Amino acid sequence: MSLGFVKWVQFVSGSVGIVAVVVAMLKEPYRQPVLIGSAVLFGLLGLLGLHRYRVHVRLQGRLKGVVSSVHEITSFPLEANAEVFRAVETEYCYLGITFTSVLAAFRSWFERERRGSPKVRILVTDPDAREVLEYQARYELDLFSDSLTKAQQEQIVQSVERTRAAIAHALHALGGLPQAPGQIEVRYHREKLRKWAHYVNGREAYVGILRKGESGLKSPVLVLSRQEGLWTLSDHYQEEWESLWQEGRKAVLPGAGGKPGLQGMDRERGGGHERLGGSGGS
Repeated sequence: MSLGFVKWVQFVSGSVGIVAVVVAMLKEPYRQPVLIGSAVLFGLLGLLGLHRYRVHVRLQGRLKGVVSSVHEITSFPLEANAEVFRAVETEYCYLGITFTSVLAAFRSWFERERRGSPKVRILVTDPDAREVLEYQARYELDLFSDSLTKAQQEQIVQSVERTRAAIAHALHALGGLPQAPGQIEVRYHREKLRKWAHYVNGREAYVGILRKGESGLKSPVLVLSRQEGLWTLSDHYQEEWESLWQEGRKAVLPGAGGKPGLQGMDRERGGGHERLGGSGGS
């Protein structure tokens, strides 16, 4: 029963009760039955009020559970990624642009500290989605004006090329890691991201909020935990990630069964792009 319905019934019952009392005072022969009816209505009013209170308490408890599952980290240095990887037991999922800024911490964990054979699924930007890459470059550089200078246009072009090269670099590095067949999977997404994210064991999510005009290294981070019996923000972001994964284009890891998944990689050799996406989102 909704709170709106309960409030409506309370209003109607209260009004009827007041009218009944007035009628009983004016019409003496009907005093007793009307007063009995009024008592019943006021009793109903009290019961509905109690029900409303219980619903309110239950709702507050759910909201409290949702809020308690979220806390914010205003600073998330690159070193913090190592702690995230050490917590991985069964599965690690990632959403970002290039993966290069967390690659060193991931490789160190995977080769030296990994326990068991957790599943690794990584979503990075499709290097063929030039419109998406240009958006990410404009977002980080805060260059959305319709009248850009030639130098600003060149900044965007260079950022796109560095990002494509960084994606190729990350795929080569991942393909060179010792792994069971299919243990590390990478797919390409075409989302215009304003966040990056780690998902650990299906229970915790670290979501970095990318701010326009700033490097992702400065991203504030939301740490989200799942709560038994409650739908939380962690569930929302996990479901969103799974949807992107289903829609993603499979990337072939070099050294793990095929050629590089990035077309024209020979034209894109160079240093990794360590700024776009920041501490968790590159």
